[in-house]
Amino acid sequence: MPGFPGNAMDPTMARELESRGAHGHGHLSRAVSAEILDAADVVLTLEFAHRLRITERWPEHAPKVFGLRQLADALGRSPADGEGLAALDAALAVSRPDSLSWDVADPFRQGTSAARRCAAEIDEALHVIVPRLTGIRVASGN
Repeated sequence: MPGFPGNAMDPTMARELESRGAHGHGHLSRAVSAEILDAADVVLTLEFAHRLRITERWPEHAPKVFGLRQLADALGRSPADGEGLAALDAALAVSRPDSLSWDVADPFRQGTSAARRCAAEIDEALHVIVPRLTGIRVASGN
């Protein structure tokens, strides 16, 4: 799943995160489990392969599993009059199929430029997703 249990964040990505005003100290990836999925309202993956593995193993959770860029696209195209779970339901109704073309490129061991591109892709998607799901407006970043 998203990494292997106990893997720390790539140092280059951690530096990019810090340059954007956040930190990855103490971050460890963990394997997805039924307990994590049960507790989640929405699950975002960066790669289509991750989404497929989750939905194949836990098909009952498929309606709440989206690719990051897939969900940003769907929220951007759905009616803007709701937020939270209502926005998620609206996005599900207009969501285009997820595919490899929506993957966020993995910057692991690819250097500073790759980390910067990855962070920019994630930021772009989160600037759409966070306001629609939480009602919190996101300040423009790097």
